[in-house]
Amino acid sequence: MEPSEIYAACRHRLLALGPTLDAAQVAAPLAATPPWTVLDGYRHLAGVCSDVLDGAMEGGGTPEWTAAQLASRAGCSMAEVCAEWAGRGPDLDARIAAAGGGMVFAASGYPGTLRGTPGNVVLAFGVE
Repeated sequence: MEPSEIYAACRHRLLALGPTLDAAQVAAPLAATPPWTVLDGYRHLAGVCSDVLDGAMEGGGTPEWTAAQLASRAGCSMAEVCAEWAGRGPDLDARIAAAGGGMVFAASGYPGTLRGTPGNVVLAFGVE
């Protein structure tokens, strides 16, 4: 599987899960990234997508960079965050495909993170 296919599969599975979560699950702590919530994880993933596409990579990967992603989406619901990511994701698929193996994202790690989240947020996530 190519990196772009892995990213697309991760995004599609997470976008399918997001709208099914209830309020308690969306607000549950994200096990691997305290003090983030599950919604914060989605805000970050949508933010990474937008930042890469917009060339907003100064400080990429730093706590300040990720904090800005969460802050800019602080008033957004799960549905809004998922809509943003779904809308921009295909453009990032193309960018990853063009970059070949040189561009891989942490999105593939989120399903396992969600699996360990309180409130029965479970996503069986294997990239076939």
